[in-house]
Amino acid sequence: MAAKNAKEAVSEFKNWLDVWTQAQERARTDDAFRSELLQDPRAALKKHFKYKLDPKIDLSVVEEGQKEGAKLTLHLPSKRSKAPNIRIAC
Repeated sequence: MAAKNAKEAVSEFKNWLDVWTQAQERARTDDAFRSELLQDPRAALKKHFKYKLDPKIDLSVVEEGQKEGAKLTLHLPSKRSKAPNIRIAC
């Protein structure tokens, strides 16, 4: 899901937020889904929500309270870039 411009990036991010919100709600009550999401989040999101995450995004899901840090990657556009290149990774 590589965005071609800022408008597409925002749309993709909104779609991601919607899917992730639904996944969190379902994981609260569905133990089998929760287990799938923890073991292979990419496959679980594709299977249950038809959401195909960009393969360049490294996604891991951990339960709240686990002592695993969060990872945030920010992409800085090259100096020669004419238009802003917005990438959102969550």
